[in-house]
Amino acid sequence: MIFGRSTHIKKRALGPCVVGLLLGAVSGTGQAAPIGQAAAPAPVPRAQGLLRQMLRAENTLALSGEQTTTLTRGGREITTEQRVLRNGSHALRVDYVQPARFAGEQIVDNGHLYRHYVPRTNTLEIGPSRLMRLRGHVPQVMERVRRGALLVQIAGSEVVAGRACEIVQVKPRSAIPAAWRRFWIDTATGAQLRIEQYNEAGQRVSVSSYTSVVYNPPLDGRSFRPPTTPRTVRVVALDPAPPLPTLAQAQTLAGFPIREPAYLPMGFRFQSASVADYGGRKLVTVRYINGLSILSLFETPQARAQNNPAAPPALHPRRHVAQTFQFGLRLILVGSLAPGEMERVLASLH
Repeated sequence: MIFGRSTHIKKRALGPCVVGLLLGAVSGTGQAAPIGQAAAPAPVPRAQGLLRQMLRAENTLALSGEQTTTLTRGGREITTEQRVLRNGSHALRVDYVQPARFAGEQIVDNGHLYRHYVPRTNTLEIGPSRLMRLRGHVPQVMERVRRGALLVQIAGSEVVAGRACEIVQVKPRSAIPAAWRRFWIDTATGAQLRIEQYNEAGQRVSVSSYTSVVYNPPLDGRSFRPPTTPRTVRVVALDPAPPLPTLAQAQTLAGFPIREPAYLPMGFRFQSASVADYGGRKLVTVRYINGLSILSLFETPQARAQNNPAAPPALHPRRHVAQTFQFGLRLILVGSLAPGEMERVLASLH
């Protein structure tokens, strides 16, 4: 296995709509094009109620289905097909099917870690859970709606994947043009079955839609296993925020004492750190490098402290991850070290 450099997270162009739902702020203005059964904007309370129903479903509803995603850039469209399995905001799996150059790609997010395996480049991207971040964004969006910062309207109705949906349009109340979205919401379940994203000029830049959906599919411990990868896979740690050159700078933003290992394997030294808002809490990423490989240490407070320094770290050597709970923090180490070395690094945190 080769361990690649750390990369700042960017929203993947061809990811499923369930991941990208709220990771970017819903903002902007634009002109709406007639879709489905065109309708004058409905009273705001009805639209807000549908949006709340959708946000609750995003947290709680389990579903599986087939999905297509189309991205438009520079007048050129790229379309992918994927299979989606989701357990609310707890876990997600996406298997890419078409076209051939994307076939075999797999995304697995277990609510703690996000993994994206790309066979054509033999790359495994690992970073903090995007579902965890989504959970933190839901109350923020609803607060913006309550304050009137977002304009929420019903823009029509349409059948998607055999389900009756109402189309909810969400824009900011702002004089400055920015991006905005439309959501197709299953009125029976609250599931978001289609999303269209528009740029500042009101041009549609992406659409992701289910072509079939099954609610409450059977799930078990194998449903969200990490992707199976070859031993030669190149691992890239994803950073949720731009890097800072010193740990002292990160400490001023963290809100809790950043933990450091007293032990590092020979040749490893501090490279950078970053601090991001994630899931309603701060997430600190500390990176160490030896010139060829990178170790990434993710630190975030726990809602319920689980201090147990006597227990050995949970090790997953084939998954390139080790985890422990100490100091009221969840501590996750991502790297290509032998299991004994991973355990030694985590055990030396202070």
